[in-house]
Order: sequence, then C-alpha cells, then structure tokens
Amino acid sequence: MDLDPEGIFRDDSDEDEDSVQEREANKEMVVYLVNASPKMFTPATTQDNEKQETHFHTIVNCITESLKTQIIGRSYDEVAICFFNTKEKKNLQDSAGVYVYNVGDREQLDRPTAKLIKDFSLIEDSFMSTIGSRYGITAGSRENTLYNALWVAQALLRKGSVKTVSKRILIFTNEDDPFGTITGADAQDLGLSIELLPLSPPDDQFNMSLFYADLIGLDGDEMTEYLPSAGDNTIVKFSVRELSEVKRVASHHLRLIGFKPLDCLKDYHNLRPSTFIYPSDERIFGSTCVFVALHSSMLRLGSSFESCNSNTHSKTYHITTLCLARSQGTLRWARFALAFYGNPTRPQLIALVAQEEVTSSGRQFEPPGMHMIYLPYSDDIRYPEEVHVTSDDAPRATDEQIKKASNIFKRIDLINFSACQFANPALQRHYGILEALALGEDEMPDIKDETLPDEEGLSKPGVANAIEEFKTSVYGENYDQEEAEAAAGKASRGNASKKRKELKEMTTVELRSYLTAHDLPVSGKKEILQDRVLSGEKGMDIDCHTVEFDDVRYHIQFSMRNPKVMVLSVALPLPPPEAILYDGLPLGAIEAIKAAYGPVVQILDPPKDGFDLTMKINLTKLPLDEEQRNTILTQIASIREVVLGAPLKLLLKHLASKTVAPNVNNLVALVHRPNESFFLAPQADKVTIVYPMRFQDSIDIVLATSFLQEFVEARRTAALNNVPSCMWSPVPPLELKGVSADALNANAGFVTFVVYPRHVEGKKLDRTVWNLLTFHAYVSYHVKCSEGFMHTRMRRRVESLIQALDRAKSDAEKLKKLVHGGSFKRLSLKNEGDSRF
Repeated sequence: MDLDPEGIFRDDSDEDEDSVQEREANKEMVVYLVNASPKMFTPATTQDNEKQETHFHTIVNCITESLKTQIIGRSYDEVAICFFNTKEKKNLQDSAGVYVYNVGDREQLDRPTAKLIKDFSLIEDSFMSTIGSRYGITAGSRENTLYNALWVAQALLRKGSVKTVSKRILIFTNEDDPFGTITGADAQDLGLSIELLPLSPPDDQFNMSLFYADLIGLDGDEMTEYLPSAGDNTIVKFSVRELSEVKRVASHHLRLIGFKPLDCLKDYHNLRPSTFIYPSDERIFGSTCVFVALHSSMLRLGSSFESCNSNTHSKTYHITTLCLARSQGTLRWARFALAFYGNPTRPQLIALVAQEEVTSSGRQFEPPGMHMIYLPYSDDIRYPEEVHVTSDDAPRATDEQIKKASNIFKRIDLINFSACQFANPALQRHYGILEALALGEDEMPDIKDETLPDEEGLSKPGVANAIEEFKTSVYGENYDQEEAEAAAGKASRGNASKKRKELKEMTTVELRSYLTAHDLPVSGKKEILQDRVLSGEKGMDIDCHTVEFDDVRYHIQFSMRNPKVMVLSVALPLPPPEAILYDGLPLGAIEAIKAAYGPVVQILDPPKDGFDLTMKINLTKLPLDEEQRNTILTQIASIREVVLGAPLKLLLKHLASKTVAPNVNNLVALVHRPNESFFLAPQADKVTIVYPMRFQDSIDIVLATSFLQEFVEARRTAALNNVPSCMWSPVPPLELKGVSADALNANAGFVTFVVYPRHVEGKKLDRTVWNLLTFHAYVSYHVKCSEGFMHTRMRRRVESLIQALDRAKSDAEKLKKLVHGGSFKRLSLKNEGDSRF
C-alpha cells in the first residue's frame, strides 16, 4: 500500500481522519457515456429568439473542451468515448446499441491527442450515416442499451489499480427514465465513480428520482451526506445566487475603516499586483460623486486626514488603491485609506491610495483614480530565524568597504527602470519555436535574453573603477592577480591535455590537412605532426595592412619574439589646405589618446613612414577582467574617432562651461574626408558647425539635396526643441565669409547646426561629438539606401512589364489555330530570342 508520509504524523485526536491515508491518484481514466437516442437531436429550446442547438451538439462541444484541458494539464490521462442507443455496435463485448468511438477494437484506453480532438469535434456531420441513432427500448427485446453501455465502460476501466488511478464514468443524457431497473453496485464495488451530467428537455426539468438517483447513490440514508434532509424527506436545493448570499461576508464590496500614515505600508505587503480603479455611474449610480469626494479629500487633506462616515464611503468602487498626491511637480505621499474588501471567496483588508491627474500640453500622462493594494494575512508574513552567533564571530564590513559599496550603487544608473520592460526569455523562445514550426522555417530564431546583466553599462569607466575599488577594499590588492594566475595555469594545463587527447584521435591525413592549411611542414610521423600542431597554435607573427572608409589606413604588427607588445600605425585622411594640424595630428589628439587608453598605449615619436600616428600597445597592462579588457580593445579599434574628434570634443567641452578655448581661431576647419573639411565657429554661448556637402555621382547629388531639405523640414515640423537647430542653404552661410572658394565647393548645399551648452552637458558630450563627426557618413548611407530602393522598384516594374508582354505573345506556327479559338503559348525571358515576333 502506498502511504501518505504526512498522514503518519497527523494528530491522533482527529477522529474523522484516518491515521494512515493513501496517496491521491496521479492518473485519471475517464469513459464518456453519451446518449445517442433521437431525443438528443431535437432542439434544446423552444424559444424562437435563441439559437437552435441540439443537446448532442452541446455534449460534443463539452467533451471537446474537456479533452483540450486534459491534453495540456494531464497528458497521461486516458479516455474513451462511448455512445449508447446507436444502430451500429462496436465493442469487445458485442453488446447491441453500444458504439465505442475511439477504442472499440481493444481494451486499452486512448490518451488525448490532437487528431482525436479534431476528429471528434466534426462527428456531428457523419454521425447519422456511420453510427446512427435509435431508441433504447425496442419492441420484443429485453435488452437495455444503458445497461450494456455500463458493462462496456466497466470492462474498459478494469486496467490499473484503484489506489493509483481515478476511474470515472460520465453519463450525458436528457432522458430521466430510460425504462430499466439497474443499480450501480457492481460499478461501486470496482472503485468506479459514476457521475451524471443531465440535460433538461425543453420546458421541463430532469427528474433524478425516477431512475438515476439509485444508480449514482443519491437516495436513501446516504442522501444526508450530500444535502440536509427536510422533515418530509424532500431534498432542499439551493440556487447559485442563494449559495452566493450565504457565503457573503459583507453586504458591500468595500467598507472604509479609517486612514493610516503611508509609512505603515511596507514593500513586502504587496504580495500580488495592485488594481487601479475609477468610478462608473453606468454600473453603480452615484458612484462618481462619492468617489470624487473621497479622492479629492485624500489629495487635499494630505497628512491631516479626518475620519469620514463609513456609510458614505462604502458605496465606492470595489478596488483598493494607494493615495498619491502631487505637489509642485513632484510626488508627495500622504496617507492611505484602510478598507475591508468584501470578496465572497476571500475577504481581506486592502489599502487605498489616491493618484492625482497629471497633464502637460493638453496631454494626460497619469489619470486620476485610486490604487488598490491587497494587504497580506498574518500567516503570509514570515520572520527569518535568528542566527545564534556572537558579535565577535560575525564578519563586519568596515566603514571604507561600506563607502565603496555605496559608491557602486550611486554609479549604477537605472533611469526609468521597470520590470515590465523585460520579457520572459524562456517563453519568448517557446513562442518563437512555435512560430517557426507553424511557418515551416528551418532555422530556429535567436532570442536575446534581456534579463542578463547590462555588460555595456557595467563596463563604463566610472562603474568599472567603483567595482575595482570595492573589490580591492574587500579582497586586497593582489587578489585578482593571484586568482587569475592560478586559474590560467590550471586552465592551460587542462586545455593542453584535452587538445593532445583530441589530436591522438585524428588520423595522419587530417593532421597533414590542418598543417597544409596553416603553411606548416607536413613531413614526419604522427607524433611529430601532433607536436607541430600544438606548437603552431601557441601563436604566430602578424603583419597586416587594412583600409577603412574615407581612406583611413592601418598597419598592425605583432611578433612572437615579444608577445606582450602590439604596434598599431594609423594614416589619417589627406588634410585640405585650410585645416591646421600639429605634428600631423588634429588639435588635442595626443591628450585625447592618453585620456582614453591610459598606460595601455604609448605614442611613438616619430611615427613610422607613411603614417601619421604609431602606438605601442602593452598587452600585459590590459585589465584581467574580460569585460573591461574588451572595452579597452573596442576603444582602441575606434582610434579614428578618438583622433579626428579630439578638436571637436575640446571645443564643445569649453562650450559646456560657456568659455572659448584659448589660442583658437574664430573659424576652425576640421578634417573628416580626404581633402574635405567642415567648419566650426566657437563662441562662449554657442558653437556653429557648417558642413559643405560634396558628392561625386549626379544621382547622389539630387538625392542628397532632397534628403537634406526634408531633414531640415522634419526637424521643424516635429517641434524637436531639445535638439540643435538645423538649416540648409544652397549658398555658403555668413559664418564662412573669407574662406577660399576651393573649400566651399559644395554641390549639395550647406548644412548648419547650432549647438548650445545644454546639448553637451554631462553624458551628452560624447554622443554629440559622435553624431557631428559621422554626419556626412549618415547622409551618404541614406542616399545609397534610397538609390538602391529606387533601382529595386524599377527593376521589379520592368520585370512585371516583360512578363505581361510575354503572356501576350502568340505562337506563329499555330496562328491559324489561334484564329479559330486556339490557345497562347507562354514564353519566358530565356527563350525570348527564339521568338519570331
């Protein structure tokens, strides 16, 4: 016998419960017995204004929904669908008038499947032709089909122990007297549960006492176990409304108790999502007036709430909310209202907090109303166990460690954070796979897990430095280095052993193919080839030249003789005559490099021939943390923006402090493309940036001019007041007065931006520098995309016209047949040359 482990330790004083209980059934076997007599196919109602549906249709829908629920929640359950009062018979007992729909030729039941649900939901269309319907009692026959159906159902439910399997027979019928005297004793002895789901005929009530009360055990002395017995042994029936009234604790949905300070409401009191409520006179007449009175009083009185009439406030909506008051544009919490929520199923206390309406520029940002917080019961709040240690044994953080930890939280910026912004990655992957299967796609979608830590945010210099300071204060100076060296040594030995084991499993041909692909010798035995592969993976010399857009060239050098150093040389775009450089570099480039890379990079003077800048990168000084190391390497890869954007960043820094950089001309030319520059006019309160827009292709010129005009117009119509003002002109603006004509050779006009101090405050500086430095590339990208889109549309249009013409071409050899009603021959582009037309 399977025992309930909790039942062994139950209180012995519980006389109504056994001291040892059996486990609940973990599997269910169900047989659906459906009456298929002609009465089941008559309309279920006689009302003309209601939809005419039969009882049989209702039962099919009911069983279909039940199977859908089982296939999701209890997929191991087994079912059988059995019809009685049928013309055809299909069962192992060969009983007349009984048709087992899904398992008629075997003893085992079926698990719910999609095919079974789909086929059964369509059984009404073919039931009369394949199974048929008849009355249960026929003249001259002693058989009763319900009796036969119960024996068939019992046979289907013989498999499985009663202790571990729940066996049920569900009878669907609208006949309350099937003309038979049958008892359910045999079924009860087998541990079966017979349940009746009666359907009342039109304008009549289903009478249980005629027959089914004996079958399902609802008659005699046992009746008192289900319903209270009246004096004359009649059953007292309660309607749904009467039961609801008996269970109701309060007569009103919400009853006001009083007000409490908001600090009494703790975060852990919010055990479930709160509800936002507002009045509705359509449902409760007068609720708007009462609600507004309570809402305005809570906002107006603030911390000086006075007790109110509970009878008046009991008419408010049945939702609890927190009271939120706003004062001078900032949130100000006052008090919350404590109320009793008379939910019939689970009455509880709730907290009501009012929220004031917030509008701006005619738009509503927050509606007026109340938040209802469901307060927990006393047993919902747990108290952690006390740790029985002395104060000397418990570790304590020092003041310095606490200060460093507080600095980390100050550095982490979570502006407008909300948990609703992040989707469940497991559900998103599940839905993505279902969508891919439904659409017949071969590749599964890649779902981005947004619940992972923000690596980019944690790698910011301020956050990274705060984390390092905290780790140093807790673990010491050399903790990371010691851990990293030990882990690196262990990993290196483990990887070498793993690689050698993998190489032993490779054949000589595979080893020689690998060595040939890496330009290594292929002679020798297998052991020599394995050693050669391992030694070749240790590293190799690098001497690489690469070119970026706008003619920026790089030269990367790395040698295994000095694996700790890498040399990077950079050649910038050819500067125009009006640009002023200092030792071949823009203004402030050296200082910008030192600030960005620190001790990792050393500038070599002079640079290598043919290059404007040569740097030596010390790989040993890279951070041990992988994320920080990748951040520094990413900044090194962006050396072009650091160097070319140095003078722009310097001038905008002075603008943020409302000053002008010393020793700077009234008009500064900055290089951004070969022999092309854009201009800055710095002032204490603003900086004007002018771009002469040049393009070589005539189509690019037209598209760029249209794009820039639309760019300026969109900025004006969208009322983007927080962005720098933008203007376009076909002629040079006044700021460029005195500049040589060669520098003003712009075939797509001039674009002017005016940047004010508010645009470069704090973190906005780097973003503004990046946008201004890459503005020409931004325009070129949109121009090329527009041109490609137009070519694609034109090509598709031409192809569609050619296809239309091909369909209109006739076969010359069958022209006579065509005149007499023949057909056309479709031609393709491939055989267009063979056509005679």
